[in-house]
Amino acid sequence: MSFSILKRHKKILICLISIVCLVSLQAKTIVPEKNTTEKTTKSKPIPQKVIDAIAKKIPVTAPLTVSEKLFIERTANLYHLKAKDLEKILHEAQYRKKVLDLINHPYESKPWYTYRDFLITPSRIQNGVDFWKKNADTFQYVEDQYNVPAKVIAGILGVETDYGQKLGKFRVLDALTTLSFYYPARTKFFRSQLAEFILYCNANHIDPSSIMGSYAGAIGQPQFMPSSIMDYGVDHSKTGSIDLIHDEGDVIASIANFLEKHDWQKDQPVAILAKVSSRRELHFLLERLHPDLSIAQWELYGVHPTIPTAPTLRARLLSMKIKDGYEYWLVFQNFDVIKTYNNSDNYALAVTVLGTKVQTTYENTSHEKNT
Repeated sequence: MSFSILKRHKKILICLISIVCLVSLQAKTIVPEKNTTEKTTKSKPIPQKVIDAIAKKIPVTAPLTVSEKLFIERTANLYHLKAKDLEKILHEAQYRKKVLDLINHPYESKPWYTYRDFLITPSRIQNGVDFWKKNADTFQYVEDQYNVPAKVIAGILGVETDYGQKLGKFRVLDALTTLSFYYPARTKFFRSQLAEFILYCNANHIDPSSIMGSYAGAIGQPQFMPSSIMDYGVDHSKTGSIDLIHDEGDVIASIANFLEKHDWQKDQPVAILAKVSSRRELHFLLERLHPDLSIAQWELYGVHPTIPTAPTLRARLLSMKIKDGYEYWLVFQNFDVIKTYNNSDNYALAVTVLGTKVQTTYENTSHEKNT
């Protein structure tokens, strides 16, 4: 008797499994069959909003988190914005896991020779030369006005966006929202940038969801963070607004203004390649002190700049990894000014090397054209 009961239960279980599979199969169908004429009274239709969301492969709007609600309240009070407008903007934002992956593994963390070879290429140098030719008058005017060399501005533009060709693959709204609420290491910074971004969009009548940028939320050809646009952006073209996406005059002047405001030193070097005669003693010194010495003092340690340099200038020494060892660079105050743009030795050195190569190639082609 127990066997017959078990057998009966087994049949019931098989039927239940079949029903579950059938229901699951039907649930996967987003749009119902057009030829169905029978009325269904027991099952409720899937809301159109859910169907649209599945079809577009985007999540249905979820309730705002406590952190997001607090951000809305503080931002609305601080900048006199409507909370409902802020809610709408945050509801449009999408969480992007790729943003967190990239910010936790930045390209600047790679060895110098890998970073250098990726950025300093013949095609990028030529793009820089073409950009310089197109904007030669602006470069000259900005260099005279801000005392920042054109080659440094060219180097930054090349490293950041390859002269406007690579503005970023992420919606800035998505990147900043993800970092504001899912990246605890710099929550305060990115929430301030998100607020500045919303203010920037409001002031310029821009849809926040329309602007593309980097995984960190940087915008335009110079990849300015939103607060930098507000603080250092320049309307060089006198159009009434600052356009760092399309207006190359605004782009060039804004970079120069940023560097000048961060204490750029006129006619002073950035970085000079050095020859080293005593590596053992030098590594002992660098590992323990990271000293800032005059050029005359560095020469006593066997460190010699490869071009004539004033002996009283103070510099730090960088040892940068290359495939077969290290190369050494003496870096000066202006090197640290570039690092206020991106706090990485790799970045500042790439800007310096690329900018110099672009300038040399530009001047050589201009000379050939004139002869």
